[in-house]
Amino acid sequence: MRKVSVFAGAILVVGMIASGGPALATAGPAAPPNGAPKYDSSVPPPGPNDLTWDQVQALPKRGTSFGPNTSATLNNPANVSAPTATTGMSCTLDTGSVYKRTSGWEYPYGTAGGKPKTTCTVPMTSISMSTRMYKTVWWGLQQVGGPFNNQNYGVSSLTQTSVEVVCADLRNTTFRMVVTSSAVFPNGSPGGGGSAYQEALLPCGTNP
Repeated sequence: MRKVSVFAGAILVVGMIASGGPALATAGPAAPPNGAPKYDSSVPPPGPNDLTWDQVQALPKRGTSFGPNTSATLNNPANVSAPTATTGMSCTLDTGSVYKRTSGWEYPYGTAGGKPKTTCTVPMTSISMSTRMYKTVWWGLQQVGGPFNNQNYGVSSLTQTSVEVVCADLRNTTFRMVVTSSAVFPNGSPGGGGSAYQEALLPCGTNP
């Protein structure tokens, strides 16, 4: 199982996009990555919950665990505080894999999703997670599921089990699961939060 977590400051980037906030500024139009679908006139233009390639390029890609009041920037990750060294408290976001869910057996073509998890070194006052499912189209990422939101109190870990989209057919589709996580630590300090993503090519077409 591959773990991909990113710095606390990155949650602000994903949060603005996921909430339909202003578009992210870039130096110029981002080129589609290798293997991206070709232009398809049947695909509707991006909506407020979708991500263009410019916005995808601005998404954080890798980082570390988060602790109370942890802050960082993608440009200078060395500024990240070391929560385990100063307080003994930290949390780690693990997306897990994106896969065909066994719980989707009741649907003709199954379902796709995942079970992202946040694990902390001590019980937290609260842990919150929010996940969105996207598929790759010619202009970027089209949202096909979510947000899936979960919160629990007085626990040291939280696993989302509701992240699931129904397959309309067996077309090969590249999915991206984007997860955000935050926690309120026992000392009352809010954690800066973490954000991560995971991708997979699966036989699961969706409409749209």
